[in-house]
Amino acid sequence: ERSRDRFLSDAEIRAIWGATNACSQVARSFIRILLLTGQRRDEVRMMVWDELDIEKGDWDLPASRTKNKGRHLVPLTSRVIDELSILKVHYEALGIGQSKYVFTVTGENPYAGLRRLKENLDRDSGIEDWVFHDFRRTFSTSLSRIGIPPRIRRACLNHSTKDGLDKVYDLYDLHDEKREALSAWAGYLMRTVGEIDSDNVVSMTTG
Repeated sequence: ERSRDRFLSDAEIRAIWGATNACSQVARSFIRILLLTGQRRDEVRMMVWDELDIEKGDWDLPASRTKNKGRHLVPLTSRVIDELSILKVHYEALGIGQSKYVFTVTGENPYAGLRRLKENLDRDSGIEDWVFHDFRRTFSTSLSRIGIPPRIRRACLNHSTKDGLDKVYDLYDLHDEKREALSAWAGYLMRTVGEIDSDNVVSMTTG
């Protein structure tokens, strides 16, 4: 995660999202969930079904799989759950519905076709000067644009939100606030790409 200042404009988001229509189902859902959740590329790519609680709408990312070695509870918006449902139907049709991985081609290993996927998205979107980690910067920048406070943005990114004694005494996990922020982002993103999403329940500004 080298330092960069690149984030995607709304037009670029729309172009890349649209380009996923030409991708395989696994690649399409991977890119869309990567954008919707704002989490790190390989944290999403290696997601397993056992980490997901669809009824509660949560992704429980264990400390062993996070960069900062801290457990991260990621709220799942309805748009993410829709993509997960589509994947389940896809895998059942292929006879690999028992795979532990959410994103897989073989049913045995996590999705690994990132280089070709990037080339295809570059070609079909007309946008080339980006890397997958720029999605995460775009996510954070967009949260700022729609009025999400810095502490909540950091919590959504699984960055440290507490200093000093707060690390010891303030055990509140900001989960409800993260859910509201991710719902706001889902609504913004769906409007940007021309879809309608039921999570768009938060009043937002783009100033």
